[in-house]
Amino acid sequence: MGGAERGVRRCGRGVAFVTLEAVKRAGRRPDNTRVAVQGFGNVGSVTAKILAAAGCKIVAVSDVSGGYAAPQGIDIPSAIEHVRRHPKRLLEGLPGLSKITNAELDAYLALLRGADGGQALLKIMRGFERTPAKREKYGSVLRDGRYPVQIVWGEDDPALKINVSGERARIAAGLDTIHRLPAKHFLQEDQAPALADLIAKIVSR
Repeated sequence: MGGAERGVRRCGRGVAFVTLEAVKRAGRRPDNTRVAVQGFGNVGSVTAKILAAAGCKIVAVSDVSGGYAAPQGIDIPSAIEHVRRHPKRLLEGLPGLSKITNAELDAYLALLRGADGGQALLKIMRGFERTPAKREKYGSVLRDGRYPVQIVWGEDDPALKINVSGERARIAAGLDTIHRLPAKHFLQEDQAPALADLIAKIVSR
């Protein structure tokens, strides 16, 4: 049937080209697409490089040393050079990124392997899309005054940083204070007792 010549780097190109075609068919643009690449060897690094060159924002990468995230985007050529110089050819030690352990990455596998084929997780993750329409929708909820609003944020959130996204939410809600908890993104999982205590304190005022 033909196809491309054999080679691991061609595998990476194939993954990238299929991904870009899927982006196109979904009605999206590469420059409005955030990508996480699991695996950063000969295949993953080539895939990441091509997608980044096409305009995608690579926000997370991983290898056997763990996952690494940067919501502002990862400099892929620098990451490739770091791996090349690393004695074990790993991402470990790459500066400016938030570390995600393999245990945290594996926590999502049960959701992906569920009877629904991961559709529930996909629905949740699509809810995090950072489009202008989504920002306006969230802002309108905070501004319309139908409900009393408080901002509770995880201080260690690697994706939605408190000094950026938290501040935007505070300003949109017209509040003076952000309630901070020592947690990442899912406060109800990371700090359930502390979150419950905080809510009780807020409603008792």
